[in-house]
This record gives sequence, C-alpha cells and structure tokens, in this order.
Amino acid sequence: MSEIEKAGIQRDAQRRAVSSPGASQAIIRHLGVDLYQERHPASRTPDEPVQAKPMTVLVTYATKMGATASIAAAIGHELRAAGFTVDVHEIGAVPAVTPYDVVVLGSAIYQGRWLPEAVRFLRRHGRLLRTRSVWLFHSGPLGASRRHDQPVPADVERIARELSTPPVKTFAGNLQADVVLHDTDLERLVGDSRDWKDVRIWSQQIASAPEPSRGGGVHCAHH
Repeated sequence: MSEIEKAGIQRDAQRRAVSSPGASQAIIRHLGVDLYQERHPASRTPDEPVQAKPMTVLVTYATKMGATASIAAAIGHELRAAGFTVDVHEIGAVPAVTPYDVVVLGSAIYQGRWLPEAVRFLRRHGRLLRTRSVWLFHSGPLGASRRHDQPVPADVERIARELSTPPVKTFAGNLQADVVLHDTDLERLVGDSRDWKDVRIWSQQIASAPEPSRGGGVHCAHH
C-alpha cells in the first residue's frame, strides 16, 4: 500500500470518529494507541472511587482585640483537617464570596452588638450568601458568663433568618491586661476564656453538615 493510500485511510478513519465500539477500534488501528488515548481518556472502572472535588470554605471575621481572629484560624485548621479547601481572611480582605461553597463568618460582640463591618458584609453579599451554606458565630463573653450564649443582635438575627443559617454560635473571648488599664471592672475579667474544645466540636458540625448546592438545595457530604 502506498503512502498516499495510507494517508487516505487515516483521514477516512478520523472522519468516522464515532462512539460505537467498532468505530473506536478502527480509530485505534489507524490513529495509533497513544493518540487515541489522548483523545478518549479511559473511563473509570466500576471499582474505582469517584474523586469528588473538595468543597471550598471561606472563614472570615471582624475582630477588635484578636480573639475572634484566633477562633477563625482554629476553625479553618479543623476544616482543612476534614478535607476542605479553606481560606481564612479578615472581612476587609475578602474580595468576593463567589468562589466558595460555604461561608463561616464571625464577629466580636461588644455591648450586645456586632462590629459594623461584619453586618455590612452580610448585607452586601446577601444575594450570593442565600445560595451558600452560611455559619455565623460571635465571641466575647468573659468570666462567669463565658459559658452563656449571648443574645443575637436584632439586625444579625434578621439577616440570619433570611439566609436560613443554623443558630448563631457563641464562643468565649480573651481579654488581655494591657487593654484594660485603670478599669477596675474590666480588670476582674482579664484572662483567656476561649474554649478550644468547643471550637473544635462546632467545626466538626460544619464539616459533617449536608453539602450545599449552588442551586439552593443540599446533598449529603462525604468526608
């Protein structure tokens, strides 16, 4: 067979590239095994597990003295250990929530109110947050009240209902002596009240929750 005839057969085989087994075998013969495998990657065998893409999580926070930031970092650490892809950023450093499946947001709470930048974030990104799984926490209680849930501010409670979030989680805070000089009332509360076991348990709840769907529903997560 001449080289011209071989080239003609090859061109005919390329034009007949269809999905039937017989046609596939013809393509293999005329295009070569390597080229065929490049154009038609091997299908997964029945016993081969599907490698699901890890969910992406944003952990973001508004902090005043650093305690909320450290809690956010701990949550991020736990979720990475559970197999998620996680970014931890202060609220002012978050360009968008679009890349994320799950958003965890925390704020320090002072005199019964969240820091304003945290509330603004929820309002600004409200439309996109409605199609994601959103978890909220606040930190701040000290001393004898460190184990008591703090009431959720009315504006945050309203947004949480709109986003259908789980209950807002309260974490105890951390008050350093150098920020309460000459304040007798606050000096009695100085100390680190953060409960890292509590942080770990709540993070595990997030990790085991149903996986969000961008379409608005949920399906079971497997981690």
